[in-house]
Amino acid sequence: MLPVVNADVHGPSALPTPNSYDFFMNWRMVINGNNHVEAFREYNPSTHIHHISPAPLLMTVAQNDVLTPTNIQLHILPGGHFDGYSGPNFEANAGCQTEFLRKHLCSSEMAGYAVY
Repeated sequence: MLPVVNADVHGPSALPTPNSYDFFMNWRMVINGNNHVEAFREYNPSTHIHHISPAPLLMTVAQNDVLTPTNIQLHILPGGHFDGYSGPNFEANAGCQTEFLRKHLCSSEMAGYAVY
């Protein structure tokens, strides 16, 4: 069985980064009976892009994210992959997303787009 994270970034794990280890060590470690590891391995958000394209798109990405790097710079948060989910970066992240949704979902610009 492969651990999700490992304190040793060179040891075996699904997410071999110090940022991943620090983030997951603060989680309550319980799950239900579903196979979350298999679902995690099969997750690929790019398979769903056709549902929202060509609608306006905002991506908030972490500046030092090694798990889901991107060459698109739209809203860069300081820190690592998980830093936008809590602490001071959460407010900046949520504020940017809220403003984006207000601008694009509450306007006539979105009229005619399908919602999934």
